Amino acid sequence: NFRFQPWYRQLKKMLDQQLLGKVHHACTRMRMGDGWPTDAYLARQPYFRHMPKLLVHETGIHFIDTYRYLFGEVASVYASLHKRNAAIAGEDAGTIHFNFTSGATAIWDASRYHESNAANPRYTFGILWIDGENGSLRLEEDGRIYFKKLGEPETEIVYTHQDHHFAGDCVYATIQHFATALQSGTPFDTPAQDYLINMQIEEAIYQSAASNAVVAI
Repeated sequence: NFRFQPWYRQLKKMLDQQLLGKVHHACTRMRMGDGWPTDAYLARQPYFRHMPKLLVHETGIHFIDTYRYLFGEVASVYASLHKRNAAIAGEDAGTIHFNFTSGATAIWDASRYHESNAANPRYTFGILWIDGENGSLRLEEDGRIYFKKLGEPETEIVYTHQDHHFAGDCVYATIQHFATALQSGTPFDTPAQDYLINMQIEEAIYQSAASNAVVAI
């Protein structure tokens, strides 16, 4: 459902319109701040404490799918994963480097342990920069998007988004998409066969972290 968050739909539209031209690099900085206390996750998602694979399996999988949605297929990954809170079983921080078949690169710099200054860190789940041959796009944690064309001042992109339900009401948008596709007979944006690639990339990330090596997809 992350790819149905309104800011990613807007970014995808602008990338498809070649606003940036060729995409060079992207970087997400995610800080959730819900994983540092000794009683981390007990109040809302207590099963998080016992998952042997946490950050990538539960959270990172969404970004794998979103990165593929925005930047295309992944060629290889390199990951460094860490456990900051000794009270939980799985990893809660890490950095993943993505190489895409297009030649673009991306970094997912994530921690559930450390905190964000955002009023609602679960709105956009982080800050995203996208650099391309024509300039840069920036997504802030309040959902605002900015475009800076090379050599020109930064401007805000006006689009519709609302802090309603979860992450811009993306779950509703996801269900609406599938319902509409079923009724019209049109293909899903995320068919099951395609989503299996996300799971393959997730396994490659854990393999990379274990072997300290780049893993091809």
